[in-house]
Amino acid sequence: MQIERIVKSFAHFNFRLVFSGSIISLLGVWIQATALSWLVWRITGSNTWLGAMFLAQQLPMLFLGLLGGTMADRFNRLRLLKCAQVLGFLQAMLLVFLLLLGTPQLWHILALTFVLGIVFALEFPLRNTFIMDTVGREDLLNAVSLNSAAVHICRTVGPVLAGFLLAWGGEMPCFLLNAISFLMFYFFLSLIRQEELFPSKISNNSFWEALREGLSFAWNNKHARESLLLLAVTASAGCLFVALNPSLAEKTFFGGAKELGFLNGAAGLGALIGSAFLAARSHHTKLLKLSSFSLIATSFFLILFSQSYQLKFGMLFLAAANTFITIIFSGLITLLQHIAPEELRGRIISIFMSLFMGFMALGGLLGGVLADYISTPQTILLGALFCGVSGIFFLIQHQTEVV
Repeated sequence: MQIERIVKSFAHFNFRLVFSGSIISLLGVWIQATALSWLVWRITGSNTWLGAMFLAQQLPMLFLGLLGGTMADRFNRLRLLKCAQVLGFLQAMLLVFLLLLGTPQLWHILALTFVLGIVFALEFPLRNTFIMDTVGREDLLNAVSLNSAAVHICRTVGPVLAGFLLAWGGEMPCFLLNAISFLMFYFFLSLIRQEELFPSKISNNSFWEALREGLSFAWNNKHARESLLLLAVTASAGCLFVALNPSLAEKTFFGGAKELGFLNGAAGLGALIGSAFLAARSHHTKLLKLSSFSLIATSFFLILFSQSYQLKFGMLFLAAANTFITIIFSGLITLLQHIAPEELRGRIISIFMSLFMGFMALGGLLGGVLADYISTPQTILLGALFCGVSGIFFLIQHQTEVV
């Protein structure tokens, strides 16, 4: 049955634990992310500073993500994941403490956002690599898609909940809930049955040799190289709305924190639909071709989104655009895990995450600067047009591909 195919990874006890813990943890992360962006917008009213905050959170992934992947291939992944939850908890509690002392200064926010970015840079490759340890290679596509669905359930619910929390009690309840969510994920990880984990190869190379080995595979393997290039285009030009939604909520849709929550929630809903689509697929072939087509579709709906001036239409087109962005993201990360040797999985995933987060951060900063000079809708329009041209190029390149 179709439903059984979609949820087949839940047959694994350890995956159920990771999935449940991820939902709680990521819900807190998205609540805090929405609150942080609104706090920066409330203090500065500047698209440039929104982009700077986004850069501070994502930039560590560009430089430290490969370190996290190398650690995932060399050390105990479960133990490292637990350490990451503790660090995330401490960062969130520092934000609570600063708010108790009064309105934090901008440099406080940027510094703690950068710290959280470091935690994510180390944790994301670990979490994504650990998924295969819980389900094995056979159920990997389904598990990755379900994990992506968990992320986007939180992207749907978290920002909406954050909008109401911001309107009710300001930023502090948002940061406190995030701190609690890290502790809850730690608890779920402590219940993992280690004897039921699927065995994985551990790299015995030196640290620098391990780094070189991962980069060499990513560059020399044709499908890996083209997947990462397509990802970089999507992240830099197709995800500008992630950084600029606070500006759109106030200046384009004439709203506030609740409208910001609705926009981010609509993006999360679209991503959830994209994850469900991939979870229902029974094979992992032609993912490059599917991703190329999805980039063209992303461009189309972002163009419509950039020209929308009513919130209901903006939410509709943003949800549609993020459906296809998610198909690109989940499809490519699944493809890379299938073509990478098992002992390189952590490093290849970390390269993927580094490019995605790093280019999204750089795009967010440049988009913020550009939006202050022209306008936010026109900035998103330019990014959409670039995605469309690139998508056509990639689709022509992969017209006959079978991977």
